[in-house]
Amino acid sequence: MAKTYTTFFPTPPLDKCKAPIENVFELTPVPRNDGQAVFTNTHPLWHPSGSRGVYGGTLIAQSLSAAMLAVPSTVNMHSMHCHFLIAATAETPIYYHVDHVNDAAVSFINNHSGMDEKVLEHSTSKPDVSVPQDPAVITGEGTGNGLFESRVMDSDIDTYFIGTLWRAYNLSPYPSPPPTDQEDPNQKAEEIEVMASLNHSIYLHHPQAVRVDDWMLTEMETPWAGNERGLVVQRIWSTDGILVATCIQEALVRLKQHETPKHML
Repeated sequence: MAKTYTTFFPTPPLDKCKAPIENVFELTPVPRNDGQAVFTNTHPLWHPSGSRGVYGGTLIAQSLSAAMLAVPSTVNMHSMHCHFLIAATAETPIYYHVDHVNDAAVSFINNHSGMDEKVLEHSTSKPDVSVPQDPAVITGEGTGNGLFESRVMDSDIDTYFIGTLWRAYNLSPYPSPPPTDQEDPNQKAEEIEVMASLNHSIYLHHPQAVRVDDWMLTEMETPWAGNERGLVVQRIWSTDGILVATCIQEALVRLKQHETPKHML
């Protein structure tokens, strides 16, 4: 049986000076003779139990990290658009190739000589719920996988993004019993046959307000589902009420059919 390698280079020990999430998302440059910027995962990738492949959030985060490593530190992200074509395996390394599409320099000079700048500015208000007062550390009181911790603050706020679709119909994608005690015991198990992300867009409004060492409040909703697809929208606020990001995700959703569909008869 051939040996598989989960990383291109030997895996270094975890850096205890970094947060767990930093180690997971860390990238290593791959030397190239053609000058192209290529990076690969430093540590083995996380494959959640029951999923078809590597956790998509890891791929998004590492893709963004690769792009940021290939541009000057003064360049900030304003949006990111991702399409998931096939499931990625955790048994082989992943390589991120960064292409420079446009290197044109754009600058903004903020010299208004005391004049008030006219801008359009508005945002959705943060839901009127309290966030945890303790520091954002893994305490075991919320739901977490070792990288994140989340807590349900209100019945209208979900702890999963794509999962907003199945919870809207009180379904569960897991075999009975559900794998976590947070799942509603009244959910109808095994009704979903396939659920997979198709695309994911992230709009970062206020990057300077993002704090990785503090809680962020997220609200999720699904405005539409049909034709074996579903759409979910997520808004993320800082603890002081600044809308820092808006995310939109489209997913493929197929339910288990207990009877043969008429068009297949």
